[in-house]
Amino acid sequence: SCFKPSSNTPHRDIITWAKLIIDRLNGAKNNSDAQKKLSKELMENDSVLDIYKGTKFIIESNDLIKSDLLHAIGGNSFIVKRAAYVTFDKNQFWISFNNKNWYLYQFDPLNTNPNNVDPDKQNFLPDYNFKYKIDKDNNSMEVEYSFAFLENHRAKLEKLKAEKAVVNLGPNMVLADKDSNKLTYDLTKVILYIPENTVIKGKFFFSGNVLTANNETDKIEINFIRDIFIYIKNRMISMSFDNVNWNVNLLSFRLEPKITTVSDEKNNIIFNFNVNLNYIK
Repeated sequence: SCFKPSSNTPHRDIITWAKLIIDRLNGAKNNSDAQKKLSKELMENDSVLDIYKGTKFIIESNDLIKSDLLHAIGGNSFIVKRAAYVTFDKNQFWISFNNKNWYLYQFDPLNTNPNNVDPDKQNFLPDYNFKYKIDKDNNSMEVEYSFAFLENHRAKLEKLKAEKAVVNLGPNMVLADKDSNKLTYDLTKVILYIPENTVIKGKFFFSGNVLTANNETDKIEINFIRDIFIYIKNRMISMSFDNVNWNVNLLSFRLEPKITTVSDEKNNIIFNFNVNLNYIK
């Protein structure tokens, strides 16, 4: 059921809120207590977030923070700096650097999972920095991020229970698709070897009557095409399009995602997120 904020609940525009979160996120790096506190505040927000039609976010990456494992480069891409083996087993993603000892992928930089009481249980740790520039006249915010994954040497190494054949990453492969007949390899049945210096890139395309997003250039551009008001309380979310009627819920939307993972002719890995989201009343 939907719930509505009280008449004296404060409002905060999304760009002001994003600025606050980025400042707090930068300050919480390497501080698990601060990360948990920020995560709790995000899910127990004490105000209404106002997103007005025409609000724009532009997101880009740089390579100012590096690691010997995986780190961001330009073009909202990441580069693999250590050859890795990956597979799925029982719907869980596993990573190894020698095909003998395996990490279960556990990465929760904001400690959002209440079961992750010990940050040392994370197999990979984040190193990051976010910068931003706000254009108040055009109601837009540009965010530039540096991000690297670091290996947690105190994390638990495990063995895969089933032996699998190893296949090499090659050009023009289909690695994930809703239609299993299109797969070059089923990563639940084989181990994929990803060589050093492989580039991983996400391509985002959102359409519909709520927001649009694309990264046809090296930047991701997100545009809101209607007013949205969001109220979060006790890990529940309520929405309104006019700040009066709070009867918008998940059933009010038709979501049509098409998500695939492929390799291109240069052996880069491409995550394609093509999502159509429409409010249908």
